[in-house]
Amino acid sequence: MRARWIFFALLVDCATTSRVAQSGWTERTVSGLTIKLVDDPTKVEWLSFGPGGKVSVTWGTVWKGTRVTTTPWLDWRFTDGRVQILEDGRVAEELTFIRREGSHLILRMKGGKIGRFLIQRERV
Repeated sequence: MRARWIFFALLVDCATTSRVAQSGWTERTVSGLTIKLVDDPTKVEWLSFGPGGKVSVTWGTVWKGTRVTTTPWLDWRFTDGRVQILEDGRVAEELTFIRREGSHLILRMKGGKIGRFLIQRERV
């Protein structure tokens, strides 16, 4: 009987921890956030989310040791717990919060790939 209570307590603790982590990913916490994709040898992604729905973007690929990038200003919105980056009215990138590991965010990207992003700046 005691084992059941311990198991139940662990389930409740995990569910609560998940909600707390998820509640940390809001429109307010994203605004002012600057993150950089790390641990990806071929993809360059650097995002700086400003207030008013603007985001400075550096996207590119590493090709023969050279980074090929673009840096447009795009729009962003927070929809159903996800950050959507819009280019010409279409969703160019979508980021879904998975968890935070110290100074890193683990996010699911539009294609389903999991990315590890270093937090370079965040609004306190």
